[in-house]
Amino acid sequence: MVIIIFEGLPGSGKTSITKYLSKKYPFCIRIGEVIDKEGKEIPIEKHYGKEWSYFTRSDLNKLNLWKKRYTEKIVLLDRGFLSTLSHGFAREVVHKNSPFHKILKEFEKKIDPKLEGVYFIYLEQSSKNSLKRSLHPPKDIWGKIPELNATKLFYETFFLFRRNVFRINCEKLDLKKCLRNVEKIVLEIKRREKIS
Repeated sequence: MVIIIFEGLPGSGKTSITKYLSKKYPFCIRIGEVIDKEGKEIPIEKHYGKEWSYFTRSDLNKLNLWKKRYTEKIVLLDRGFLSTLSHGFAREVVHKNSPFHKILKEFEKKIDPKLEGVYFIYLEQSSKNSLKRSLHPPKDIWGKIPELNATKLFYETFFLFRRNVFRINCEKLDLKKCLRNVEKIVLEIKRREKIS
């Protein structure tokens, strides 16, 4: 079983890229950004302003879904638990009322600490570019520069010494060029993991 977790600031292309790849390649299955217990994706406008526990439930639903259903495919995860952690981290840095440690403990119980068969694709961009590209309203945590800066710092720190991380700077790339770079990585992972 192989999972590729797409992370990056809002508007970096996670949803567009995972949708494209899952339609193009039969060996790829996409799990949406926020899902319910049945695995159905919840529309983005329904999760504006939600607290960390809402996203933690979705992240746990994703873990249950890919572990139970998709053993012979490459699972493309549109936003993973790191986004939920970064949400807590951003609040810690900006507001000092973080759920960060609760989120981390929840996932430490559920995942293999070695992260075998898990890959990350980090779609890098600036906070300003994230605001321009994403659909988040200004009142939402992802619609504010300080929180986006803190989230970017979290990603940069988390990925610094991790293996199985592919970074793509999407700042000056249009979505098609960014997508082509991701596609090459997914095909390399497929080859490396011997997925048919």
